[in-house]
Amino acid sequence: MTSRFQSYFFATAMCVFATILSRISGAPSSCYHLSIVICSLYGGRRAGILSVVLSIVCFDYLFLPPHFHFAVEHSAYPRFAAFIGTAVCINLVIEAKQRGDRARREVEEQHRVICETALDGVLSIGHHDQVLLVNSSAAAIFGYPATEMIGQPITLFVTQFHAENKSTVVETTGTRRDGTEFIAEISTGKVASSSKCGGVVFVRDITERKGAENALRTSESYLAAAQRVSHTGSFGWNVSSGKIVWSAETFRIAGVDPNLQPTLQLIYERIHPEDRASVKEIMQASSKQGLDLDFEHRFVLPDGSVKFVRVLGKAVHDRLGRVEYIGAAMDVTASKTASESLQKMEKRLARASQIATLGEVSASIAHEINQPLTAIIANAHMCLDSLSSSQVDTASAQALAQEILDCSYQASDVVQRMRNLFKGGTFENIPLDINEVIKEVLNLIRSEAAKRRLVLEMDIQPELPAVLGDRIQIQQVMVNLCINGLDAMNSLIDRPRKLSVRTRVHGEALIRVEVQDSGVGLQDPDRIFEAFFTTKENGMGMGLPICRSIIELHKGSLWPQKDDGHGTTFCFTLPVSRRTVASSRTYAAVETLVSYGTDS
Repeated sequence: MTSRFQSYFFATAMCVFATILSRISGAPSSCYHLSIVICSLYGGRRAGILSVVLSIVCFDYLFLPPHFHFAVEHSAYPRFAAFIGTAVCINLVIEAKQRGDRARREVEEQHRVICETALDGVLSIGHHDQVLLVNSSAAAIFGYPATEMIGQPITLFVTQFHAENKSTVVETTGTRRDGTEFIAEISTGKVASSSKCGGVVFVRDITERKGAENALRTSESYLAAAQRVSHTGSFGWNVSSGKIVWSAETFRIAGVDPNLQPTLQLIYERIHPEDRASVKEIMQASSKQGLDLDFEHRFVLPDGSVKFVRVLGKAVHDRLGRVEYIGAAMDVTASKTASESLQKMEKRLARASQIATLGEVSASIAHEINQPLTAIIANAHMCLDSLSSSQVDTASAQALAQEILDCSYQASDVVQRMRNLFKGGTFENIPLDINEVIKEVLNLIRSEAAKRRLVLEMDIQPELPAVLGDRIQIQQVMVNLCINGLDAMNSLIDRPRKLSVRTRVHGEALIRVEVQDSGVGLQDPDRIFEAFFTTKENGMGMGLPICRSIIELHKGSLWPQKDDGHGTTFCFTLPVSRRTVASSRTYAAVETLVSYGTDS
């Protein structure tokens, strides 16, 4: 309110002053126009408009005929109209100029604030590349006070600055006050309409950015090299948009041109036909439920070769619950091939171990077969003598023939057991009576034990649950452990030689078998399961490693147990058949119910 009153008072005072001056000078038009100019320039918009109105009224009332009257004679119309038009034009022109000045000042203030708050250095240079103005960021970047930079050539701060670099963005080297250099990015703009300022230079210190870029490029090169060496590619999959991103190694693994955009359809086409349906099912189910990916499949490359690939993907959820996968694709072809080769080698070694075991028990086998053969020969001679006599005893001949048949069957059983034990074949995981398996093995080595003057002791728990396993392989383990026990007691002379075999229930779902000898014990127990490690003079060092592999294949464990006295005990466990566990639980439940009913 005070400002408005002051404007009106200023306009009124100037109009009074113009009236007095007009009376003295006799030039009312000039005096009132001067009043309008002063009010419009210094009094503001309101004062300018009021001065125009007051000047028109005073000019009409005081200086146009008839004087001291607001009526205007016809002869004074042109003069009055010219005065009004001039007064209004003066006010409008001055007001337009003031609006332009205000706008320019606002823009200049905005530019000043922008320059002072900009993180980049801003330098205004003249036509001879001397520094005219600098902002605080430029002073901080170069390490100079702003006053010391003004008037200096721009090349003092940007050594490789050239006039032809104007209107371009270039990377160059900047020099600080202490002489250190930094990587700078400069952009220069021309100022064509200024007689003093030739352009504006924007300077940005990009040393840290370039260092980060170099580190990123180095990291990316290391990552790419590591992926090539490890045959592991990375990928990203946005489930909602379907966009898939692959690394260079992933393209190589899949045998896809890196210029192509990977899609699910492209992936499915490259997957082996036998794996395609299962991979689709896994990916669709996992993406719907937001589960992680972990599966293996095969890629068929354009040249017809096949690669085994393992895919691992971590499901990441955004704020809207959309799923995106970040993962790795590993070429496991070499490991698959090596695993298959290892399995073949293990089968060959197991077969070699079987043959070696056959050599160990060959004397026992010969004894087992020799007994029925001797009986067959004796009974055959007796039968022949009986039939050759004049009085044939038919009943005696029939009895002898029956004994011959029985001995033949016995010899055939021995041969069949040998063939079953040492034949190759596929793995058969079937329910077995572990006690029967142990009896067969002990019968097989009994003659060898007798020849070495060893005592075989069998302590088996009756009515044990059936175990799951391959009969031939478990027999091979038992033969190997028993032969090792016999060999460990060869040099004993100061105590009885005894090999004990025991079976017990081990927990709820395992059966434990123990093979104990009274020999010299283990000399190096930490290495007994190492391949090719042996303490026997003619040993291969593969028996125990193969035995452990067989037991672990059966989901069991094999370990040595040092006895308090002499000798060593080898123990292994085998899982109980699920049918046996289920039936035993059912039987126990029924027995409990019957008992409960009886008690009640």
